Amino acid sequence: MPKVIKPDEYSNNGVFEMARFGNQLIMHNNMTPEQFEKWQNYHADNMETVKSEIDIAVASICENVSKCDPEQLLMYCRDLAMTVHHGKYSESDYSADDNFAILALVYVQSVIVSTDVKGFESADAEKNTEQLSKTRRLIIELFPKIMSFYSYWGHNISKENKIDEDLLVFIAESQMLYLVSGNRYQAFQLDPLRNLLPPHNEILEELFGENASSILNGLNKLEYALTQGRADAWNHIIGSYRNFLHDTEAIAAENEGNHAALSAYYEAHFATPNEPLMTSFDGAFGLSLNDVKTITGWDCRFVQALTFKVNEHKDFYGQLSDYSGWPVVELPISQKPFVELKGKSYCFDYHSLFDNVYRVIQKEVRRQRPDYEQMWQQKQSQASEDMVEKLFCKLLPGAKTHKTNFYPKSASLKELYENDLLIEFDDVLLIIEIKAGSFPATPPITDYEAHIKAYRNLIEKADHQCERTLRYMSNNTVAVFYDNDKNVKLEIDTSKIRETFTFSITVDNINSFAARAEKISFLNIKSTTISLSYDDLLTYAEYFDSPMYFLHFMRQRKLSTTVKQLSLNDELEHLGMYLHYNCYPDVAATIPDDFGRIDFNGFREQLDNYFCRLHNSELAIPKPMQDVPEFLIKMIKVMDDQNSPCRVYLSSFLLDFSGDARKELVENIAQTYNKKVRLEKSRPMPLLCFGGVRYCVFINIQNKPDINSNERRDYAYATLLRNIASPLTWIDLYVDQSFNITEVRGYECKAEDILSADLDRIQALSLKYAHSRVETAKRTSPNGKLGRNEYCPCGSGKKYKKCCIS
Repeated sequence: MPKVIKPDEYSNNGVFEMARFGNQLIMHNNMTPEQFEKWQNYHADNMETVKSEIDIAVASICENVSKCDPEQLLMYCRDLAMTVHHGKYSESDYSADDNFAILALVYVQSVIVSTDVKGFESADAEKNTEQLSKTRRLIIELFPKIMSFYSYWGHNISKENKIDEDLLVFIAESQMLYLVSGNRYQAFQLDPLRNLLPPHNEILEELFGENASSILNGLNKLEYALTQGRADAWNHIIGSYRNFLHDTEAIAAENEGNHAALSAYYEAHFATPNEPLMTSFDGAFGLSLNDVKTITGWDCRFVQALTFKVNEHKDFYGQLSDYSGWPVVELPISQKPFVELKGKSYCFDYHSLFDNVYRVIQKEVRRQRPDYEQMWQQKQSQASEDMVEKLFCKLLPGAKTHKTNFYPKSASLKELYENDLLIEFDDVLLIIEIKAGSFPATPPITDYEAHIKAYRNLIEKADHQCERTLRYMSNNTVAVFYDNDKNVKLEIDTSKIRETFTFSITVDNINSFAARAEKISFLNIKSTTISLSYDDLLTYAEYFDSPMYFLHFMRQRKLSTTVKQLSLNDELEHLGMYLHYNCYPDVAATIPDDFGRIDFNGFREQLDNYFCRLHNSELAIPKPMQDVPEFLIKMIKVMDDQNSPCRVYLSSFLLDFSGDARKELVENIAQTYNKKVRLEKSRPMPLLCFGGVRYCVFINIQNKPDINSNERRDYAYATLLRNIASPLTWIDLYVDQSFNITEVRGYECKAEDILSADLDRIQALSLKYAHSRVETAKRTSPNGKLGRNEYCPCGSGKKYKKCCIS
């Protein structure tokens, strides 16, 4: 009878049932079809009523914002948003209220640039504070109403348009993620721009008086000002205050009863303003760290190109939409991240700036110079391919890369298909398609078909292109690729390719759906293509410093596309699950298909903590890693550094081991080494494993006699023949007298590799070694016998009673 496992948490309200087992959350909808229809009709019929209530709330917010001094309101929302961020490094640390507090700042700025703000300059400070607090409270209260409204809207659109459940879930999730900000970690914030902006230097200087370098320099200063700058200002104030207390206490103690010394100290330090301290006060409490022009020194033309004035944006409330003024549509702050107040441009929201600045610059260039649009697209496409190639070269040092490759559509060269990037690394081939197109600005709630079209173009189309290239290679022993002029560019011997990976890389960040692209119902995914955003690839390039570990993870990532139960909401959840479970697709595959929706959440928390601290060395923590024995780490490192045959296969074979199997392997290697060292004259003592995986390890010690490679090969294949249904891995481990690894070689032994001329000889050796193992097992057995139901020590995988008992 199967063991019953109790959940860590469980709830059931009669309709929805949820159980949490560690990081796994299992949900069931227990509604009957009749209950679901009633539920759907209720929400569909009441949508307009709920919408009207939100319309009234939106109008009230607009009216209240117009009564506030915009500087004070933005500073008030900024300070409260900054408080929310304090001490948090992972998105799991943020509550719904925290997220609403952050969104309030974004929404306030969007309302200000779309509203005729009169300001609220009152001598009554208390009344002014009440108005600011009331306005922010109305905004905070709006967001839960909108979250609830999505349910009404979803059931209504499902009823009217007969949308299937999977598509409805996609639209609802897309809308909830539409305003989520923060595409990349702070340590990587400027990396994409370093690649994407320089090709446009000429037009940037012509229109804005700035080149890529000066723009990046200014963004770097803004990044500091909006994050660490305020913290440093606070630290300076606190430090100055502590110094003041220390000094005055010391003076008072030394001059007891004499106030003249204190007066002299005050006179010396406060007779004139303390400029550094005043600067820190302005940074902590004022607007100096939000003043774009002062911080960056940018040309006014460039600053203005990214700035909206108060009431300049006319579409937010006047657009032809059912959701005018709602924070569910494209917000003005995403179109231009700065706001002009009293003649100065200010930046208040860090993520709105860095998530959108590239597309904002692109649109402004297109507005001023429409004829440059095609050139922008061409340069963007080239830069995108270059930056993706560069990251893969970092992940796979020494790889051969080939960009813009053509191959025939049919037998002739009349029509050609194009591939963006091919990468050869040992016996592994990567087929990569890169999509630099932008994502729709319109929200799913008003134009979900545009989002579906975009995903099909960015993910489905790329997958089909990868599958087409893969098919071409599988149909040709030698796959020939051509340049744009139809000259032969490279030839790939496909018989030497052990494993192929296909990738779809998007420049725009579509993380949440790329992470489970193959599970989205409206996408027709044909292959096991791994869909990644450039930001995720950038994160992997920082995390992995070993090509062997990276390719092992990619193998698991590729397998995850075939497991129905693995539908993750974030790419880093894949890496988090890999660190936790290693072969995580195998773990997920054990869960029955009818378990309902399974959410694997929380696996990226350690990774968030690590990556969020990278920008500041004082905050840095150790990189989260799998628990791998030190000796195995050294083996993988040697394979990283040495171009030994089959190193990718061997490293993946070893890394597939469970934690216990890894420890057992390392312990057995150490024991075998110690035995060989103690022997005056070494003799062949291979380390064998005939369990779920089969391997044969030969330990070769420097300056110690050992069997030659031909004899080792014979032994490995003779061992293989005891069970030809399962391959055997032959490992040669070379160490010096101090047990330092000098070389690692590995081979996958299969029965078809044995030459017919050698078969009889190796079969005879197989019987000889089998008999020897059985006799050795008997000698070492306590009673000199082997159990009938034990696995036979000959390596056949059969029970002793059905194998060598005679």
